[in-house]
Amino acid sequence: MLSYSRGPEAPLLECTIHEALAATVARVPNSEALVSCHQGIRYTFAEFMAEVERVSAGISGLGLEPGDRFGVWATNCAEWVVLQFAAAHAGLVLINVNPAYRAHELEYILRKSGMRALFLAERDQYSDYAAILAEARAGTTHLLEHAIYLNTPSWEAFLANGVRRPAATVRNTDVANIQYTSGTTGSPKGVLLTHRNLVNNAGYIADGMRYTEADRICVPVPLYHCFGCVGGSLVMGVRGAAMILPSARFDARATMAGVAAERATALYGVPTMFIAQLHHPEFSAFDF
Repeated sequence: MLSYSRGPEAPLLECTIHEALAATVARVPNSEALVSCHQGIRYTFAEFMAEVERVSAGISGLGLEPGDRFGVWATNCAEWVVLQFAAAHAGLVLINVNPAYRAHELEYILRKSGMRALFLAERDQYSDYAAILAEARAGTTHLLEHAIYLNTPSWEAFLANGVRRPAATVRNTDVANIQYTSGTTGSPKGVLLTHRNLVNNAGYIADGMRYTEADRICVPVPLYHCFGCVGGSLVMGVRGAAMILPSARFDARATMAGVAAERATALYGVPTMFIAQLHHPEFSAFDF
């Protein structure tokens, strides 16, 4: 059992996601936490925590209780990250929903996850999410009660109807996040991730990368995947490194522009992303 209580060099972190964020906010309240370049949004840690608490109040206003589940179905945006930490604050379980899902895939996730609310974009250049959701809900049995569309009057009403409550009583062994496998050999399987798992995963990533509060991480990888929402946003919350979202979906030029403009010290990606930037005709125009 020693491997369960200790990492390779130090005891594991024994806190929840919200406790880890609160400690970071207390340590570096005026440092930048999150920059969303394509939205023109910029939060310090103190401002980010205030937004997390405002969104958490909105979640309580929907009637969701600790242990309930809600999904986020959107490309990279500031609201995605805020909702992730608001779920931890309210003691809810976040369900990551892939923006590439079609109706039959979304219907499966709705039915299997038991989510009571879904936060989503109405549409973008690739998908009409509202139409896909309507098709997925038709004639099926699920627990979904609320569909909140980001950057619309329904999002504003959600925030306006918030009910402020103290942070929920949460144990670090409680489930915080459910991520679905790709389903290569069958239907996707829901992987249950606890606060303890996620906080320590982020902590060891930060240690491995030698991150400090002075670092600024450019995150063009998708937030619905663990690369973005653990290696990106949870590292931000646990270690205090700023998180930069250069675009809603990966765009080579926008990523390079984000690195240059925000003076990023780290850049995430997969080989095809790096190749796209290296071969971009404007590569040499940016100061890295």
